[in-house]
Amino acid sequence: ISLNAPKNKGSLALAYRNAVEGFNAEARLRFNSGFPAVSAGFEGDVPSTKVVDVTLGYDVPSTAATIQLAVSNLFDSDNQAFVGVPNIGRFLMLRVKYDIF
Repeated sequence: ISLNAPKNKGSLALAYRNAVEGFNAEARLRFNSGFPAVSAGFEGDVPSTKVVDVTLGYDVPSTAATIQLAVSNLFDSDNQAFVGVPNIGRFLMLRVKYDIF
């Protein structure tokens, strides 16, 4: 019986924060072992994956605003989450957050 899930899965992260300068950063390595999958007509092996994510942030001086850039799958490596679905490529998101309270 296929459980449709990897036996080994995890992540490792390293973060840096400089409150005085208003800068923060984080790098994260996510990994999954390969696994057999059977679901709704989709059957096959999902390959193991290693993905690097990076987040950079900056607190804008004299405001309550924070600017963050998040990059998932930094190296645009093959990352197929399940059989029959497309590879998930690099994803960039720029976010501006403003704290009201």
